[in-house]
Amino acid sequence: MITADAEGSVDENDPGGTVVSVTTENATSVTVDNDHFEVAGGNLKLKEGTMLDFESDDSPISVTITASGDGASATHTVSVTINDVAEDPSFGEESYAF
Repeated sequence: MITADAEGSVDENDPGGTVVSVTTENATSVTVDNDHFEVAGGNLKLKEGTMLDFESDDSPISVTITASGDGASATHTVSVTINDVAEDPSFGEESYAF
């Protein structure tokens, strides 16, 4: 059995950001079907060093969690929304003359 919210979110550009809390019962193996995410420390989260971008990545992202153990398995899908975060402006030149 897997317990987690059906929807969660993560801020863009947040490496390793946590999406939702995940609880499994009698699971010896927990996997996800998206390479950007993992279940670690009881949370569905972005893998360390992985970031999503609101402007270029599709949102929401459907992530299916599978927990297996004792000859049985269960799945649960979480819809992950990427939150848009205000970013510092970037300029293409080192300096500008006004």
